[in-house]
Amino acid sequence: MALIAIAVYDTDENKRSSITEKCLIQLRRTITPSDKVGVYNNGSCVESSGNMDRLKQDGIVDYLYHGVENIGTAKAVNHIWKRHMTPDGIKVKMDNDCFIHCHGWLEEAKEVFKRCPDIGIIGLKRIDVSEHPEAESLQYRSVLSFAMPNSPGYWIAVEEVHHVIGTCHVYRPELLENIGYLYQMNGLYGFDDFLMCRRSQLAGFRTVFLPHIRIDHLDEITGYVQWKRAYAMDMMREFNKTAKGYQDGSIPIYYGGE
Repeated sequence: MALIAIAVYDTDENKRSSITEKCLIQLRRTITPSDKVGVYNNGSCVESSGNMDRLKQDGIVDYLYHGVENIGTAKAVNHIWKRHMTPDGIKVKMDNDCFIHCHGWLEEAKEVFKRCPDIGIIGLKRIDVSEHPEAESLQYRSVLSFAMPNSPGYWIAVEEVHHVIGTCHVYRPELLENIGYLYQMNGLYGFDDFLMCRRSQLAGFRTVFLPHIRIDHLDEITGYVQWKRAYAMDMMREFNKTAKGYQDGSIPIYYGGE
């Protein structure tokens, strides 16, 4: 059983309500009934708020929070994580504009955690992005394979990388015990995913993709996405400063969340 947290920033202007609904319905189709889905809706779109209430009533969403302002991805995800636990402690951060085609992807991620205790973060690859290791050395990239139990000849391939774009992150509970919650620098968006990967690495855990499971990014061309990218670029200097602080020990890698 895993807890999947999704931050919804829909407005009447960015017209993302149908994208969010499609994402959530497909997500529920691809996971087990015992996995829980939590949504923090910033309340800026009347249509999305109504859709979320209906999806909660239909059992697509298990936990629903309506906010009164945009608090950003990290705070919204932390809000859900802090209030709900699952027996195995696995937590997922997922964007509200991605479409996962593969059924059982989360079960494969859980199996990888069982097979390799030093893997802390598992990500899925976006079809629209050429994601590569961004390695500090050519030797950093590797492909590891694990046999599934009771399935002779069936293997799961995982690709080790330096970081994973945060469209969909699956976190090992032991990692979160060491580094805590998502941290976003002075702002709403930008680098919480990269900082999690950096903190994970410094805590002694590895980051991998499930390279055979790819996801569609449904909101690649809207003005909202372009704004978010520009916003992230403005935060680059703060990111580099924070990452350096983690590296030299002047900033603790554990963050208690808010």
